[in-house]
Amino acid sequence: MIKESRRARQESRGSCDAAAVVAERLAYWSMLAGDQDRRVTSTVPGGPLLAALPQPALVTCVDALLANVFAHTPKTTAFEVRLTPRPQGGAVLEVSETVTPAARAVASFGHPAP
Repeated sequence: MIKESRRARQESRGSCDAAAVVAERLAYWSMLAGDQDRRVTSTVPGGPLLAALPQPALVTCVDALLANVFAHTPKTTAFEVRLTPRPQGGAVLEVSETVTPAARAVASFGHPAP
């Protein structure tokens, strides 16, 4: 009952498990990456990583970052996705080409308030 109460409180504030969302979106986009002979490297924590962002908003953000890779790089361009915890809570999401690491996008999400 306590866990359910906490989960309901987090959902009402608009937080989500960034690790689960990023892993799910990577699985989705990996099919297109395979069709285009793109090597995908990812680092996503295995456990929950709460971010102060509703799940639909994070899905939109992740999809936009990954869609840019496909829209603005040649078909065989490899890319990397890294989700890392922020020291103060929340997460940082980085999407970059592996050939030209300077071509990268970064999104940072805060930790939900208790």
